[in-house]
Amino acid sequence: MIRRPLFLGSALLALALSGSYFTLLFSVPRLLTDRAGWDAATAGTGQLVALLTGSAFSWLLAAASARMSRAAVRAVLVGVGASAAAIAVFASWGPLLLVATLGAIFAATGSSAVLSMHAASSAPDPQRPTAIGLFALCYQLGGAFGPAVATALVLTA
Repeated sequence: MIRRPLFLGSALLALALSGSYFTLLFSVPRLLTDRAGWDAATAGTGQLVALLTGSAFSWLLAAASARMSRAAVRAVLVGVGASAAAIAVFASWGPLLLVATLGAIFAATGSSAVLSMHAASSAPDPQRPTAIGLFALCYQLGGAFGPAVATALVLTA
């Protein structure tokens, strides 16, 4: 089951997108302060709005994914996730940093919703609960690695 390309691709992509999201979750407030000169309250409010909006957009992706090919769903997730990371690396304008946050939560939450079904479908019926559990573990490992990456890249600078 875990050797199947569909499972591995889904789980590893979810790990990467989750890790990227959690890196940005902990990095963007500092970037908003350092690069854009925002105070903590403005940065927090902006990030909250971006997170809520990105999460809502991920619901739309989850609903539309049934009518999309797996390749199209992955292309959307990878494209938005990579764009979010690139924006965060290079942007110094506050609203653009919030767009990075929005994209990161969209990609991470969308990957959890959609790719978990791809991963589960790769397993025979008796092994589906295990596949979902292993997929969730990969997603949560991204949540563990993200803050460590944020600390190493941004917060210690």
